[in-house]
Amino acid sequence: MRRYIKYGAISITVLLSLLTLTVILLPLLINVQQYIPEIEEKISQKTGRQFSIGPDLSISVFPWLGVSCSNLRLGNPRGFGGGDFLEIESFEARLKIMPLLKRQIRISRFIIDGLEINMEKRENGRGNYHFDGWDRAGQDSVSVLSGGFTGSFMTQLAVPIITVSNGHIIWNDLSRQSSHEITDVVLKLSDVSLRDPFAVDFSGDVDGKQVSFKGSIGSPVRYFEQGVLMIDLKFMVFDNLTAFVKGRFENSGQEYSYSFGLDIPPFSPKVVLADVDGDVSIMTAYPQVLNTLAINTEVKGTKDAIVFEDGVAELDDSHLDFSCFIKGFTEPDIKFAVKVDSIDLTGYFRQGEEKYLEAGVVSRTDETGAKYSALHQFAVAGTILADEIQSHGGTFSDVMIRLKGKDGLFTADPLSFSFYQGQIESKIILDIRQNRSISSLALKAEDVNVGPMLDDFFDSDLLKGRARADIKISAFSDSLSAIKESLKGGGVVRLHDGALVGYSLVGVGEDGHNIIADQRTIKTKPRIDFTELTMPITVKDGIVESRQTEIKSPVIRMMVTGSTDLVNEKLDLKVTADRKILLMKQSSGEAYSLPLAVAGTFSDLRFVSEVKGVTGVGLKERSGIIDVNRLVDEKLPTPVGEDLKNLVGKALVDPAVVVQRFGLQPESIRKTKMKKKFRQGTGKIQIAPLRERSILQL
Repeated sequence: MRRYIKYGAISITVLLSLLTLTVILLPLLINVQQYIPEIEEKISQKTGRQFSIGPDLSISVFPWLGVSCSNLRLGNPRGFGGGDFLEIESFEARLKIMPLLKRQIRISRFIIDGLEINMEKRENGRGNYHFDGWDRAGQDSVSVLSGGFTGSFMTQLAVPIITVSNGHIIWNDLSRQSSHEITDVVLKLSDVSLRDPFAVDFSGDVDGKQVSFKGSIGSPVRYFEQGVLMIDLKFMVFDNLTAFVKGRFENSGQEYSYSFGLDIPPFSPKVVLADVDGDVSIMTAYPQVLNTLAINTEVKGTKDAIVFEDGVAELDDSHLDFSCFIKGFTEPDIKFAVKVDSIDLTGYFRQGEEKYLEAGVVSRTDETGAKYSALHQFAVAGTILADEIQSHGGTFSDVMIRLKGKDGLFTADPLSFSFYQGQIESKIILDIRQNRSISSLALKAEDVNVGPMLDDFFDSDLLKGRARADIKISAFSDSLSAIKESLKGGGVVRLHDGALVGYSLVGVGEDGHNIIADQRTIKTKPRIDFTELTMPITVKDGIVESRQTEIKSPVIRMMVTGSTDLVNEKLDLKVTADRKILLMKQSSGEAYSLPLAVAGTFSDLRFVSEVKGVTGVGLKERSGIIDVNRLVDEKLPTPVGEDLKNLVGKALVDPAVVVQRFGLQPESIRKTKMKKKFRQGTGKIQIAPLRERSILQL
């Protein structure tokens, strides 16, 4: 018995030794290169493309079943460039032998070095990445692969690691005239199993910018069998932008779809834009804005549409809820809804930005209006809601904007908001169908408190009251200067229970008594109270005509007529009253007899009384020097009655006093200017235009 066991053991040992020797010598005995033409022919038939392998193809059997080769090339299909679709400099794979006996594939390593892929999409939408050779009776490649994997021992495939290094991918889309390039590609797949999720780690330079992602990808078998692929990835861009994507891709065989959550933690848009293009930067009025943006949303879509649902964004100190639907990408149809709690737009736009905008628009505009062609190709419909919007000191609340546009015609109807205890309802139309901009505005205002509005926007208390307005204007072109020149339209602005602050009236009624209280006895700012101000206007070619602006109060009626040239920024107005009256201006202390002409530019106004011999001082003297003698003559009335007693030849007013009281500069005084002298009398003289009761003691 022992003899049989001994002989049996020897026989098995010899057999195993011979088998091992055969396995070791097999690669040396078999000329693998003679099978290269047959391999190339089979793969070419399968893919419908030229395929070639380098002459150094080799195999090994012990201790692994290994395959290595170099210079693998897979060509382009007919109709594309003569280059190759796929190139691999070197390839190596090692396969464990014993698991094959159990219908299991255990690959210890799978390494690709020097991968280059050239993808191209033609104008007709056809790409060189479509493999016609895989189609079977109308089935797509996924269906074919699904049939190959279902029930196959390939489902037992397991690979500890797959690496791709020194990769280079080129994407050229001729239909959109765009191209992209990914260089320095490194891809690492760990614990790869066709039935279970596996880890993925990718990095590369996309158009020269560093991009990477890592995470897990779901079971390929489930994708091939059910058309479902799960993903859970973390993307990193430029070391400053991170995004988490978790969801699924589905392929039914007819079309694909996707659904995933997108979470982008806070990042700085300014920094990211600088990383994208160092020559481009976002210039804002305040440096602290556009420094923080975070986004969280659900993304769903197909190859023809994409939806953003339940979106939440945090922009600096503002909270936004949003949703968006985009159908079609060549001629998109966009629907959206945005709700903002509060945002201050002042910091996002520099003062004078319109000048930069105008210069940019003009430089990009051509005579054919081609710059509007992109706007003709999409449609938009959406709503913007905001609890509060601040801009340049002013506040808009309960804002609602409903946008709609198609084929170059866009409307904001309504554009409404609560505004300083009142309400604004407006409609804006932008028409670019004729390759030039034609815009119109229809606005109605109800019960707007003008005083706080002017204070917030312009730091001015010039006017107070409750305003109503009904205005319709239109313009064409897209530069500010051309818009001003083309403005036309008109409307009516009405104020009630208001006041013109900084001015006062001193006049005599029909019975000879003062009809307006003497402002010299009032310590508050002077003002002209009115019960109603009505201002009908007509706009044509940038000139605003005021046909009959009327100011009514219980004691006087004033009218303003004339024009305002918005193009040249000039005023030409006339102020009249129904009785003899003096208009006094607080800031300079001037007194003007009505009728009064107001003329000049916006920055250099002049007030001229039409009564012969009476001329007021403008807001800016062109010479920059004020004649003190003339100022004293105009501001200090000649003494009468008791004031004339014992005033023979005495100097009453020193120029330095005038400088102090009227806010003039010391350089306005000239030594040659003389003090004012009266012929006779002594006493006290009141300076009428001063803000409070002021008396010079002689």
